[in-house]
Amino acid sequence: MASYLIQYIDPKDNEGEEDPLFSEYTYGDKENRGNTLKTQVLKGDFLFFNRSTEDKVCITAFYEVVEVLEIQKTKMDNSIMRNYRSPHLLRDNVQENEVNGIRYSP
Repeated sequence: MASYLIQYIDPKDNEGEEDPLFSEYTYGDKENRGNTLKTQVLKGDFLFFNRSTEDKVCITAFYEVVEVLEIQKTKMDNSIMRNYRSPHLLRDNVQENEVNGIRYSP
């Protein structure tokens, strides 16, 4: 079991995207962080989301990973597409190393 420290990015600074999407317990990412999710994160690993405040790192949430799915596979699963509204699922174009379908238990 591994743990990952992930910087929470305010939706205002992330093209309006809220990642992680706390309302549905999903997380997705792209580029280098997406590649890490796709190639290293496994079921049972922990994701720790954090923000920096006054030069200190504060954990805002942490979750245990239930499953990791590549975006293409996620988009083909009708039950996921019906029940989740992640920005990664709603976009038509897939970006490099884009992953969604990191579902986790609170």
